[in-house]
Amino acid sequence: MRYFIALVLEGENERRFTVLRQIVADIADSYKALLLPPHITLRVPFETDQDIEPLCQSLESYASEASSYSIKSTDIGYFEHRVCYLDVEQTDTMNTMTHDLYRITSEHLQQMLSESTRWRPPHFHLTLAYSDLTEEGYERIRQAGSKLVIPELVIPVNSISLLRRDPDRWVIERRFALEK
Repeated sequence: MRYFIALVLEGENERRFTVLRQIVADIADSYKALLLPPHITLRVPFETDQDIEPLCQSLESYASEASSYSIKSTDIGYFEHRVCYLDVEQTDTMNTMTHDLYRITSEHLQQMLSESTRWRPPHFHLTLAYSDLTEEGYERIRQAGSKLVIPELVIPVNSISLLRRDPDRWVIERRFALEK
């Protein structure tokens, strides 16, 4: 099975971000991002055939000791012409949380992690368009950029989610409330 750990948007933030994502999808003719729950990745996808219950217990324990906080969205950004995203604050708290989650998952995964799933400094963001984004679509987004109404989101970080890959989409396997 394939999993990853993320902050998943909920409520009004989810609705407002989804509206922007739909507008970007229509402009760029790029719809794959609509299949993802609106999220900020904290631990890149990893594969395991092991029982994930011990990992879930460790994530539950970690979350029970972690404090909630909030972050803000900033502006639209790009990873070259491959990805369009809504940028969010890059905070020390999120960096620490990400590092902790890599450590926890590594302790529970007995197989050797590939280079692509090992710790790397994150760039936190909410994906607007990615795998089916063409160069032409990218240019249309950039041209429309100044006319787009970018929601200013204040995102409460009060839980982390373990997501599992189903055949055609990612689904939330478990949510862990930050309890401090």
